[in-house]
Amino acid sequence: MIPTTLTIIAISILSSLTSLSLSATIAAMPRNGNFQRNVEYSQVFHHYISRTWFILTQILFACCVLSQMVASIVSTSQVVDAFVATLHGQTYALSFPAYATPSHTQPFHFTTWTDGDCDTGTECLPFSPARYSPVILTLGYILTTLALLPLCLKDMKENEGAQVLSFVLLLVFGGQFIYSFASTGFHKENIIW
Repeated sequence: MIPTTLTIIAISILSSLTSLSLSATIAAMPRNGNFQRNVEYSQVFHHYISRTWFILTQILFACCVLSQMVASIVSTSQVVDAFVATLHGQTYALSFPAYATPSHTQPFHFTTWTDGDCDTGTECLPFSPARYSPVILTLGYILTTLALLPLCLKDMKENEGAQVLSFVLLLVFGGQFIYSFASTGFHKENIIW
């Protein structure tokens, strides 16, 4: 618990200092003392170092954002599927066979998932690849796409309201998590030493 907490604190401090440093660097660019120009992340590298660094940071930034988005979309889709199953009793998916075999003549088929499909004592994920086809289009994924696609078609400034709302919800749910965690008490047997 102590090394993990210290690591989280150290990463938080380093992330804050890096953000402040990048902000100061952007403000130091010509005619941008009050952030009046629209300067993007990689433009700083192009201005101060070289075009090669601009291209490299664009590629690394795109890879970083892509990996975060894929993981977030999968997690969010699973939560939406579990939410639909809780409200409606089940959720739905379109399953595609991973490979064609003589026994799999259907190109795809519809399938359902309920809370009862979970094995007790294991992590319960809707449409787990262990029990379902690894290529599957779930209702949760479709609903997540429909909810987030309009935000993807706008730039960061046009999404400012959604960002503020997300931050407020993060504080509310984070506070609720801390309260729930603290109200149950701390048990030494739950700490891995």
